[in-house]
Amino acid sequence: MRPNTKGGVPLKVVPGSASQTLSYEISRSGGLDLLEVERRVFPDGELLVRIKDEEEVSGEEILVVQSTPYPQERNLMELLQLIDSSISMGAERVIALVPYLCYSRQDKRFRQGEPLSSRIVVDSIFSAGADELITVNIHEEGILRGKRAKSLRAEPEIGRYFSGKLDDPLVLAPDKGAIEIAKAVSKEMKSDYSYLEKERNLETGEISVKGEVNAEGRDVLIVDDMISTGGTVIEAARISESMGAKRIMVSCIHPVLVQDALLRIYSSGVERVVSTNTIEREVSEISIHELILRELVR
Repeated sequence: MRPNTKGGVPLKVVPGSASQTLSYEISRSGGLDLLEVERRVFPDGELLVRIKDEEEVSGEEILVVQSTPYPQERNLMELLQLIDSSISMGAERVIALVPYLCYSRQDKRFRQGEPLSSRIVVDSIFSAGADELITVNIHEEGILRGKRAKSLRAEPEIGRYFSGKLDDPLVLAPDKGAIEIAKAVSKEMKSDYSYLEKERNLETGEISVKGEVNAEGRDVLIVDDMISTGGTVIEAARISESMGAKRIMVSCIHPVLVQDALLRIYSSGVERVVSTNTIEREVSEISIHELILRELVR
């Protein structure tokens, strides 16, 4: 089925530089036009984007696809410019698809004087002219409240990817915060799930993971919404190995993977790391384009 917005007008896809592969997959699978974008960086580092053909935008409903991982400020500015350009060229409606929404973890004020950075980002997307925002597994859905915005869940995509590929699988949440993710993945795989408990040393900031799991002779799939430094999943892998796991796999929705995180994870005994392409990395083997297309045809 060809995706349409509620107005019944076929969407056209404007690709951001951080989501080029996903943009292409949405365009190809959905039978949607993929528009061409020019980008220019000035000597002082400022960015300028331009959607090339005004006739392709005027009167159309536009899907701007741009994730906002590092460098967050550059990718966010490109997103806002693409939205504004679509509006200025006469787009009838603009949907901002931001698979990974930067600053979404800054959703609370812990000390006086701190900003709600997540709300600033969401507000800026709508201020630029977006009519609707779609993101994926946002850290806190409350920041979308009162907006025409939705956070999709990508856990079933991970479950479908691994179904039939593991031997007597155990889906493992590395901490209590990831229990619902493990539960959703295991449901798709028709397998067991379990969880560990994470503790943080308030003085040193070091993280330790504790617990026991029934991993003897089984393939363990450690799942989380996001992997940044990799510390938590490394500890979970260590415990899984000590409990007799046959093989250890790791999967996440948002592969932030800062610095040498991926190398450290593999060095801990993990056989494979696989993520979705909300952020396009070398491990992004699970595409969310079908998840997006299902949402667009509703």
